[in-house]
Amino acid sequence: MWNYYNVLLETAKTRRASLASLGVAVSSPQPKVRDQKDIEARAADKSWVAQLAQSAAGKQWQNIGIKHHHGIVVPLFSLHSAQTHGVGDFASLEMLLPWVRSLDMDVVQLLPLNEANRDNSPFSGMSAFALDPIFLSLYTLPNIDKYGDLKQQLVAIHDQLEPKDGAVRHVDYPAVRDGKRQFVAKYLENERENILNSEGYKAYYEREKQWLDGYALFKILKCQNEWKAWWEWPEDQRNPKHDEDLKALKQKYTGKEGARLEDEMIVQYLCYQQMKQVKTKGQECGVHLKGDVPYLISRDSADAWLPQSRRFFNPAYSAGAPPDAGNAEGQNWGMPVYDWDALAADGYSWWKERLRVAEDFYSIYRIDHIVGFFRVWGVEQGKSGKEGKYLPEDESKWGEHGEKHLRLMLENSNMLPIGEDLGTLPDCCRPTLAKLGICGTKVVIWEREWTKEDEGQPFIPFDEYPKCSMTTVATHDSEPLRMWWERNPEQAESMCSFLGLPQTQKLSREDHKLILRNAHHSGSLFHVNPLMEFLPLVDGLVWDSLDDERVNIPGKLLDTNWAYCYRPSVEEIIANKELKDNITSCMV
Repeated sequence: MWNYYNVLLETAKTRRASLASLGVAVSSPQPKVRDQKDIEARAADKSWVAQLAQSAAGKQWQNIGIKHHHGIVVPLFSLHSAQTHGVGDFASLEMLLPWVRSLDMDVVQLLPLNEANRDNSPFSGMSAFALDPIFLSLYTLPNIDKYGDLKQQLVAIHDQLEPKDGAVRHVDYPAVRDGKRQFVAKYLENERENILNSEGYKAYYEREKQWLDGYALFKILKCQNEWKAWWEWPEDQRNPKHDEDLKALKQKYTGKEGARLEDEMIVQYLCYQQMKQVKTKGQECGVHLKGDVPYLISRDSADAWLPQSRRFFNPAYSAGAPPDAGNAEGQNWGMPVYDWDALAADGYSWWKERLRVAEDFYSIYRIDHIVGFFRVWGVEQGKSGKEGKYLPEDESKWGEHGEKHLRLMLENSNMLPIGEDLGTLPDCCRPTLAKLGICGTKVVIWEREWTKEDEGQPFIPFDEYPKCSMTTVATHDSEPLRMWWERNPEQAESMCSFLGLPQTQKLSREDHKLILRNAHHSGSLFHVNPLMEFLPLVDGLVWDSLDDERVNIPGKLLDTNWAYCYRPSVEEIIANKELKDNITSCMV
């Protein structure tokens, strides 16, 4: 959503100018020189254990252990195996977990798994609750072995959707969605009644019906209206104001049409079963699943359409970003902002339900754009990003606003949150996260002393990263390390100076590994790096072009966004001893 490097650079310049105007000295202090005793004393200091245990997030820390945790980031869509159908699925993720534990790692971080709109962005889901059926594993559907004709179709669909002859893979979302949807429809012709009458489904429906009924109706109407945004639907569909309006819409779906509603709910139950099994497998292996709960939701979602939840959003504004060095016009993302007064009046039921559903699958979760809990840039409908304003408008309330709502999150879930606290932040944000025991995120390539321009804005030593943080070398929105190195030579030169390395045009395997090893030995308690960053350490595990190794390019609508696939299959990743040895050596 923004260029982090330019934002950080501009923020540093603004802060220096502001301090200077107030007569505050801005000269840089001399770097600290530590002797061995100082280093040993810091290592021996365990006061942070008690601090985290006694923080507002103490219960969550105790659940996972107040210690160093290592892991990998895996976009589920990037996996493929002998039994996938054009995209990673829940079963392929389950396959990976024992291997992750064999690396002496205990965290697998995922991108959001909520059902995406047709822009395929996992951060623009059509439901804050529903899992994306595209990840349903067809080979592990209940009783699938009873139907020989369907089993034969699985092979044909695999051959149709999986690339051949080493061709560069990208997820073909239209083809994958259509192929898997048609197969599941045929499967349910045989199994619908068995599932509807099962005790498992009945219990699931009773527990989830608060969001499930409305989601299923929304999904049917989306299909019926050719995936147009809900505000472009016919008048009698676009703006249901009361539950009675929803009942009237639902009554139109009887007989075969009614079965379509049931099928959407059954598919969610099947996704729930498979993802719950992934969590169970992780618990057996000793691997925590880290989910992603974005602060913002899509305007074109069931939550923003249904009258029961629409009231929790302020229709006058959409979220965005103010003008900065990378975008003089600011940004209007089109995502609704929360009406916190309406949420409070209802006891925050929508957020509590969202956390409850996420906890079915995760023990840790990332909060994308966590700064939104403190303040959000609100843009009135029809205006540009530069015409927005911060909400709440009173800056003195931001700290209280953020702390209040983050405490709410901690009090209503056993999952440990980790904040995405990148970009321009109010001064109250990071101290509040530290006070509550919520980790922030340290991206190695952006962790620099931005105000020390006279010293070249040096990188911050790894051992100075705070304990209550997560270290990573890159994110899904950033360039992978090799691409960053080659296309930002001045920044790469600063990194070489920091690490004492000779500058090279391309990042060597040895230096790549050194950076990863440092990331896994930083002061942070969490060290979670993209799996794609380890693959270049072995011949033949990455695509020939760096551009094919990019997950997402923010601000651009590209078919390749969110479509990145690993070159090796899950089976090949697990079997590669050289890869395993390289990863484990980064942690010793």
